[in-house]
Amino acid sequence: MSLIEDFVVVVILGGLLGAVIGLLLERKADEYIRNRFREKNANSPDKAVTFQQLELEDWVKARFRRLVKQGKIKQTLDGRYYIDFIEW
Repeated sequence: MSLIEDFVVVVILGGLLGAVIGLLLERKADEYIRNRFREKNANSPDKAVTFQQLELEDWVKARFRRLVKQGKIKQTLDGRYYIDFIEW
């Protein structure tokens, strides 16, 4: 192979590896977030908790925001959060 072909292979493999690592981190973040809701028993609107009460680590906060936008994490009218574990 030429140097350019070698470079292309490295770039492609690096991109695939990055995608796999990203997916694994996303799943780990989802698991961590679900566990925080489970620990707080926040599984319905009347048991919803504030963002601060979840005490999330920094590395999952962006994922939390995406899950809210996706509707997997529900937000009450007064700004608290809960997860419907059956629906998730």
